[in-house]
Amino acid sequence: MGNFDNKWTMVDRYITELLLPPDPVLEETLQANKAAGLPSIDVAPNQGKFLYLLVQIRGARRILG
Repeated sequence: MGNFDNKWTMVDRYITELLLPPDPVLEETLQANKAAGLPSIDVAPNQGKFLYLLVQIRGARRILG
């Protein structure tokens, strides 16, 4: 199973590096969350982008509630 996991890691890294340039606002927000002692429950940037695309495709007006 280790080789399979490594391939997913490589694909994940490729997508992140190709499609998601560094985002200073995101980095600042993550640092502020950490400094405030908030739990680290953030999704990875590529996962967040995917969730954003799903919301846009669905035309959702609300996410929570």
